[in-house]
Amino acid sequence: MNKKKIALILLYTVSGTIILFGLMWLFATKLLYYQQTFLGISYEEVAPKVADLFLILYKSIGANYLVVGVTLALLTRGPFSKGDVWARRIILIMILMFAVPFTFGALKVGSPTFWVPIVMVVVVSLALFISKSTNGSQ
Repeated sequence: MNKKKIALILLYTVSGTIILFGLMWLFATKLLYYQQTFLGISYEEVAPKVADLFLILYKSIGANYLVVGVTLALLTRGPFSKGDVWARRIILIMILMFAVPFTFGALKVGSPTFWVPIVMVVVVSLALFISKSTNGSQ
């Protein structure tokens, strides 16, 4: 398997992971256990309007994750696979803009998945690094 194929697989894997997180948030029906721990109350104790607000925010977060995941997949399939330099830069900027707030938020509320966005940045960086020499990109 050549370096470009490995890079494509890595980027598609990150894209799929982001999409899965997006679906999780989009279809969440209550506060996650670590959020309940952070708030110090159970979901049943949350005022109904506050619970509704949380679910609206979850759906917004989920939709945004889907946008990032699908955009990464489309950039990977199109411009990145063709060797366009600008796509490499956009992919790196996009994953950092996604991962940094995700990491800080996850750490703040005690999420057990705080490490996921860090791994995503490492994997994307690795994909961009190993593919650099295969397509002559900078």
